[in-house]
Amino acid sequence: MQFILIKVTSIIICNSNSNGCTSVTDTGFTKPITMKKFHATSILNYRPDIDGLRALAILAVLLFHFFPETFRGGFIGVDIFFVISGFLITSIIAKTIKDGEFSFKDFYFRRIRRIFPGLIAILLTTLFIGYFFLFTHEYLAFSRWLESATVFTSNFLYAAEYGYFDIEAELKPLNHLWSLAVEEQFYLFWPFIIWACYKLNIKPILIIGFAFLFSVIFCLYPSAGDSQRLFYSTINRVWELMAGSLIAYFYFEKNEGVYALIKNFCIKNSNLLANLGIILIASSLLLISKDTRYPGLPTAIPIIGAIFLIISGENSFLGQKILSSRIFVFIGLISYPLYLWHWPLLAFAKIFYGNHLSIIFRLMLLTYSVVLAYLTWILIEKKFRKTSPIALVCIMVCIYIFANLIHYFDGLPKRLVNTPISNSLFNDEFFDAARHQNNSCQELGIEVPEEEVCITNSSSPEYLIIGDSQAMALYSAVLSGNVSKKAILIAGHACMLYPNLNFEPNFKSPYGNRCDQIAKHALKISQQISSIKNVIIVNFIDSLSKNESSKYLFNGRVLSEYDAFILGEDSAINSLLKSKNVFLTVSIHELPLYPTQCINRFFINKNGLEKCDSEEDELLKRRKQYFTAINLLKIKYPDLVIVNFNNAICNKNQCKFYDSDGSLYHDRGHLSTYGAIKMWELIK
Repeated sequence: MQFILIKVTSIIICNSNSNGCTSVTDTGFTKPITMKKFHATSILNYRPDIDGLRALAILAVLLFHFFPETFRGGFIGVDIFFVISGFLITSIIAKTIKDGEFSFKDFYFRRIRRIFPGLIAILLTTLFIGYFFLFTHEYLAFSRWLESATVFTSNFLYAAEYGYFDIEAELKPLNHLWSLAVEEQFYLFWPFIIWACYKLNIKPILIIGFAFLFSVIFCLYPSAGDSQRLFYSTINRVWELMAGSLIAYFYFEKNEGVYALIKNFCIKNSNLLANLGIILIASSLLLISKDTRYPGLPTAIPIIGAIFLIISGENSFLGQKILSSRIFVFIGLISYPLYLWHWPLLAFAKIFYGNHLSIIFRLMLLTYSVVLAYLTWILIEKKFRKTSPIALVCIMVCIYIFANLIHYFDGLPKRLVNTPISNSLFNDEFFDAARHQNNSCQELGIEVPEEEVCITNSSSPEYLIIGDSQAMALYSAVLSGNVSKKAILIAGHACMLYPNLNFEPNFKSPYGNRCDQIAKHALKISQQISSIKNVIIVNFIDSLSKNESSKYLFNGRVLSEYDAFILGEDSAINSLLKSKNVFLTVSIHELPLYPTQCINRFFINKNGLEKCDSEEDELLKRRKQYFTAINLLKIKYPDLVIVNFNNAICNKNQCKFYDSDGSLYHDRGHLSTYGAIKMWELIK
């Protein structure tokens, strides 16, 4: 049986029953090639099927980002990129070291010429767009993302930023650069490790295997941290890079014994492996979703699929006819600039127009992405391949300096795009301060449970504010000094404080894991501090369902959201009313968009303020169960004071998120400090 491999300058004909291959060169002469020589050259020579695999990876990413409701697992394309990078980089390093041609300088200069031109183009473009169209607080946040992108630490920053009040990832124009940061960190250290292995006569397979196993264990260990933070972790991605490195070592280093048997098996069954590989990748697109713990065990599905396609690509029908076809190779060649461009276009569109873009608009953005990627490949990547790496590094340093200047000057608030409403969102330092624990409660001798936010401005507070992040937002008005109340805050992020119910969170996260403990502590403090006369209960509840299960249990039974609210609030109110005045605030409703998505930005959103308005009749309909539950509590406890902020912001069936002095909302579901001041005016 024979198989044919077509190379750029020669045709290699190999007989699977023989020990070698024959090369027919473009001069017409033939010469024997050993299997070892064949594998070494095939790794370093251009493989069109690898570009085809890159095309599969970028298509998966694009489908997920532009059509997430259909292609839920498209983010697995990034994992495929990691496998390809591990395979190619390890192959090149190992081959050049063994041939005595390796140079750290040459390696890093090649990486800079490959990565920097396209990246610089996208960073400068987003910097320009941001200057003219991002509000002060947005541009300030953008400066952090830009700074981390220039030094390839984006993944660390996004992991550190993740939290209840964090900006959604899809509204961060440079969020996609986290994966590039992981790869660059790999490029930074891996050459030294491989070089040291050869110099110290250590088998690279030992290091590759150790790194692979360590990363897999860390990735799968359930208490290593919450899944969102782990998504950006370099350690959690090392095993994917090492999977590619293992293939490189396997095919490049060893060609005898069991290695030769396995290789012959792969060659003879290349079509089977290729078909299995594509099935695994296709299955990942449909079966894996953002709700899957990722990276984790499911990550192995696309990784194995990518491995099968790499080891069979040159020899399989799928690799030769499909992945090596012109269209797939073309997409693979522009995959890097396509990855760079598509996300900022999509993110800026969502920042300006909202998260729910029409299909036509998304298709238009996708088309723009392809056009810009092609132009970048032709006009920038190809043109700058011989540019001095030092010059490219200097440009990146300048971008880094400019990012720091934006941060130093507080987001450049005097730019023309800013308005009084947008500036009110930026000047909200007290909102941020109310989110975090300080030592004010400990100074009074109060032991603060883990995850609780306890803040006070007096040793003898008269007001106790309890609840979730809504309570923190209300307390920001006290911190600002515009509300002269002696008050203490006891709250937990994402916590309904039901003291009589058991709480079981669905998954480990940085917050919302000890809500029952915080609730009991709030009641304890209300009794311990005799100066407290008034208790304000503040929680965010956009609606209540009798069908959706909550995280709360009563006598071992999981309660619905509605039942948990009735039983939990009843217990708290009944206990507090015995000695306190109790105020139950009606939760503000959730805005359809972020306030910034409704504010005019020159010619964008000229009449956008109305997009964040809500009809009061629609709110009453949507929140019917919630208002029913509040009315039942009021009937049972006549002394309970109900505080409804809608009475202040709704007029003639229209509920607005702003007034003439600023935005009442900080984001879609929290009052700004200004809004909190207005809320306090209703608490009497």
